[in-house]
Amino acid sequence: MLWAGNDLSRYALILLAVYGLLALSGAVRRAVLRRHQSQEEKPFVSILVIARDDEYRIEGVLRWLLSLNYLDHLGRPNYELVAVSAGSNDQTPAIVERLARENVLLKALAVAKGEPAYEQGLALCQGEVVCLLDLGKQALREPGRAVTRILNEGAVL
Repeated sequence: MLWAGNDLSRYALILLAVYGLLALSGAVRRAVLRRHQSQEEKPFVSILVIARDDEYRIEGVLRWLLSLNYLDHLGRPNYELVAVSAGSNDQTPAIVERLARENVLLKALAVAKGEPAYEQGLALCQGEVVCLLDLGKQALREPGRAVTRILNEGAVL
């Protein structure tokens, strides 16, 4: 019988139980660290929005982008938004400036027609990754879904 006075068997079973608990706690610790590291490893992202004569949709687009839930490990927004009004003849620059005054995540820039909007916007970006949204280009049917995939999954479109 295993428990019938055999001290060596008891010690061996206790040792195995302690070893199992240590191995289990190590696995749990590694899983927690891996999850914490993956949250820390999210890159700081600059979202560069180029708009020209988009007064009817620019505010909605920028407000949606400002509401993204892309946070660092401390729960702070882990992105910036740079909006460039590229030679607009409507109220786009004024709308962008007003929104920039309301929210510190948004940087606004108005460039004259013919000036390099992309280059000037990129010069303001501080992110490790830059996501470019040109409202004048209709390449993506669902830009909101695309931005969300880029931020959360690291997708490249």
